[in-house]
Amino acid sequence: MLKIKPIWFCLLIALGATSCICDTINEDLDHCGTDYTIDYTLRLVTNIETELSTVLRTDVDQEIADALREALTEHIFREFAEDVNLSFYNTSGEQELLQQEIHQMNAGEASYTIYLPARDYMHLAVANIAGAQTVTLQGDGNCPDSKLVQQKGDTIDSHATGLFTARVPMEVMSDQDQDFLVTLYMANSAAAIVIDTTGCNVREVRTFINKVGDGFCINDSTFTHNSNSVIRMNNVTMPATTHSVCNYGVCFPSDDDGEWEILCYVTLDDGTITETILTVETPLEAGQFKIIKAQLSNDGSVVPVNASDVGISVTLDWNSGGTYNPSF
Repeated sequence: MLKIKPIWFCLLIALGATSCICDTINEDLDHCGTDYTIDYTLRLVTNIETELSTVLRTDVDQEIADALREALTEHIFREFAEDVNLSFYNTSGEQELLQQEIHQMNAGEASYTIYLPARDYMHLAVANIAGAQTVTLQGDGNCPDSKLVQQKGDTIDSHATGLFTARVPMEVMSDQDQDFLVTLYMANSAAAIVIDTTGCNVREVRTFINKVGDGFCINDSTFTHNSNSVIRMNNVTMPATTHSVCNYGVCFPSDDDGEWEILCYVTLDDGTITETILTVETPLEAGQFKIIKAQLSNDGSVVPVNASDVGISVTLDWNSGGTYNPSF
């Protein structure tokens, strides 16, 4: 909840002190500046616990689930903002930036006192952008152009933070107390793959996410899909007793109507590489988490287990000159 409580600065005109330029005592003071107390809160809407308990159900799986939960809740799926960028825009013309503040929030909710003249604003807020590494805030000089933009490249690292945003039209009035609801929601998502390697001797398993979004238009709350960077997944250290490889990646959501992929590259003992493309038909949405559980075969192929929405394509003795060329 964003609460506004005006503290008037123009009442001291008779004493020669004002908070705005006023030529005469009869001048309209509606646009004089006012201090406002603004409350921000993050709201995490996610299926992470449901996905962990549904897909990873056995006793052995529980060790994997615990390790994966710890990795994802440290910086991704948590109602916590390290930093917050607050932008206030004109609502007419080119909707240019009128005021911007950056704060270290270090909490799930916080209040700030911000000085604003009475007028109409479009207010955009972004949390955790400073530590996102492969995502930056761009075009924030004008409201329609303000975007979260993913780094360009054939292969890039996963997002390092959970990104939260909000957009709120604000009619700031000079003669009354006002309340505004401002809640920041998660803009990125995550996927993981758990591969049982029991009975297989391989040198290395590398995985990537493909065919997901590359940006987010904050004011419109829409995702862009202009490039096709492959997202490198992170390895989660597993107890030796699990005989499993577990990787996760953090990215923007997939297209609502399109499929997305997890690319698996398994290097066998003889040095050859097997490529498996797992095509997921269910869209990956903002704030959501998808786990694919799979079994590794002796030829290096990765076969999904109990996943009706996942297709599979295998290329034995794959080389990096093929259709996909992720940077290992």
